[in-house]
Amino acid sequence: TNKHQTIHLRRKEDQIDYRFMIEPNLPPLHLYDNNDITEVAKVISFNGVQRLNYWSTPQANMFNGTDGSLFPPHLNKNKDVYSYNADMCR
Repeated sequence: TNKHQTIHLRRKEDQIDYRFMIEPNLPPLHLYDNNDITEVAKVISFNGVQRLNYWSTPQANMFNGTDGSLFPPHLNKNKDVYSYNADMCR
């Protein structure tokens, strides 16, 4: 699989994946993927979109963080940790 390709979880069942989910047909989730280790697992797009269109402010509509199953290494207790929960749309 191309590391820059987003694929459905059903197709990933025979592969090692970064998360375990009971729901086999999750929408495509594209995680940040470059050589900067502090950016590991950050959500770039969900279900093909890079920004939501539900809320009244740009900050509320952005994907800001991980999906909660994996976080970048070297977290600092003085920095906020962000995650996106698709079930809550935030």
